[in-house]
Amino acid sequence: MFSDVLIIGAGPCGLAVAARLRESTPSALFTDEEHARYWKRFNRKDTLEAERKSKGRRKSTGSDQTEGHDNDDDHGTGGDLKITVLDSASDQWLGAWSRRLAQFDIPHLRSPLFFHPDPRDKDGLLAYAYDQGRHHELIEIEHVTRKEYSKHSRKKEHQRSRKPKVERHLRVDGRDQIDYFTPSTSLFRDYCWNVVDRYSYAIPILVIATGATSAPSIPPDHNLSISSGAAADSVCHCFDRSALNMMETISRKAADGRPAKVVVVGGGLTSAQLAHLLIQGGVSHVWLIMRSKYKLKHFDVDLEWVSKVRNQRMAEFWSADSDNERATMLRDAKNGGSITPAFDKILQRHVKRGRLTLLPCTRITRGTWDDGWNLVTEPEVEVGLPKIDYVFFATGVKPDFATISFLRDLQREHGMELMGGLPIINDDMMWNDELPCFFAGALAALRLGPGAANLAGARQGAERIAWKIEQLLGSCGSNRRAAVRGSLRGEPSDGEGSASMPESVTSEEVDLDSYNNQFEALTFDDL
Repeated sequence: MFSDVLIIGAGPCGLAVAARLRESTPSALFTDEEHARYWKRFNRKDTLEAERKSKGRRKSTGSDQTEGHDNDDDHGTGGDLKITVLDSASDQWLGAWSRRLAQFDIPHLRSPLFFHPDPRDKDGLLAYAYDQGRHHELIEIEHVTRKEYSKHSRKKEHQRSRKPKVERHLRVDGRDQIDYFTPSTSLFRDYCWNVVDRYSYAIPILVIATGATSAPSIPPDHNLSISSGAAADSVCHCFDRSALNMMETISRKAADGRPAKVVVVGGGLTSAQLAHLLIQGGVSHVWLIMRSKYKLKHFDVDLEWVSKVRNQRMAEFWSADSDNERATMLRDAKNGGSITPAFDKILQRHVKRGRLTLLPCTRITRGTWDDGWNLVTEPEVEVGLPKIDYVFFATGVKPDFATISFLRDLQREHGMELMGGLPIINDDMMWNDELPCFFAGALAALRLGPGAANLAGARQGAERIAWKIEQLLGSCGSNRRAAVRGSLRGEPSDGEGSASMPESVTSEEVDLDSYNNQFEALTFDDL
């Protein structure tokens, strides 16, 4: 069966793209106030709206611009767009995502309420929680608001000729407090299924939304020498399929009165959640080894990148001179793993009870198996480590385009350039202007910023992709779209033979009067 759009990956980012393609009247990504702050900040004279009006006036002077266009496409692609979704992990939306959260028994998300895949309403998740009588499943992300730097405080500092010393990540308006709650995992999942039901989802244009896709990352400076079959069953990455079996083995031993000693390596929230889950499962003691400092953050990047006023930092990111500069900004924004203040309280309780030891700025230099792991660390642990029964690595998954096997031939044929494992795509999220292959999620970080891999980037990426796809297929009328589909299948068109996808969609007949890529307005070459 032929499809207009093929989406690979049924996670939140894939859902966001599919939902946005189905929605004819999406809500804006930024409020009018945010746009005003943005344009005032960069003093840009020619706004997006002016550009659109200008192009509209130019097109209206033509005599044949409306021929062949149908009224059913005036508001986007609508319901007749054929979408196919492929996922290797599940036959349902959010299958792998839900399984991973269940594996670590994660009750609440880390993201605030305004990050979700619904294109219709930024506050849709909040409204859904109250409509379903489930607002008690929302937990406040404490100390994000209420510490905002008020106008009155700034005025007083100015009068005293002092420079404000309040960090940028604390400049959040207290009136936005209702947004800085985090939903329960089940509430978010049910809301996503509500989105699925609304749009009734059941190549052409290809959207890659597969997540990081790479193998779990184990730092090379953590050396473990596996010298026996027993050792091979006692060390793994927490995202490996063998991790669940190892955790079940640990639980059975604990139930038989043989509690295990476990080392968890990693400095992010996943490592903290895993340590907590192991202790709850009966592990006698967990050593949490972190290569960097023990960092506490509400989100995996600073609040300035994810708050409702994040457009200032994103403007700096979009207007960077090169992708190399953007890659540096990505690394600086992430700055290694971090743990939320709420989960820190849980870990500190385990520390007081003698069940957990935190070892920041530490790494494993050597490990050998002898009826248990003999681990040597740098610096050496003062009391020393006993023989360890199991080692879990919770060191994340680094995005690496080169590891996506089904795209290797395409990469060789079209010469995709990479930077730090990320594809260098254009501002429409496409491989290039000639090949309608789009990227969302982690692999789109060079265009979406530090939140690309999280819910923060899901709607943003979906919006860019939908604008371009609507230009290619949705806004050209159902008759023209049928012709495009025929050309993609190699069928003759108007007696002129078959045409490739790019030739079909870039003709003047399909040229739009609108400024289809809103993010092109955020390049500053003409300033």
